[in-house]
Amino acid sequence: IVSKGRDASGAFFVDLQLTNSGTGHARGVNLNQLLLRTLTGTGTATLSAPPLPIAAGNLDVGASTTIRLTLNVPSTVAKFSITENGTLRDVAATSLNFSIGQAVIP
Repeated sequence: IVSKGRDASGAFFVDLQLTNSGTGHARGVNLNQLLLRTLTGTGTATLSAPPLPIAAGNLDVGASTTIRLTLNVPSTVAKFSITENGTLRDVAATSLNFSIGQAVIP
């Protein structure tokens, strides 16, 4: 997460930066599933936008892209986690899975 906060409408957002820190190019990067789990407090955070799956495009070695997620986060949620599960293809067209997770304090 490279930033978080509230936009002009008051909606809570997180900006996820995906970086290819590997040694091969990633093609057709997609976030297929977002799992949101309350860690502290009560209530449930949910994804408001964009709809899944989220196409992140191609990431060459060392390249990054940022995706903004707009979330509904009740004021009773003090800390939650986001786990992103997705897929990509390497240059040989082999499909690979990835998973990223982090905790967020709204």
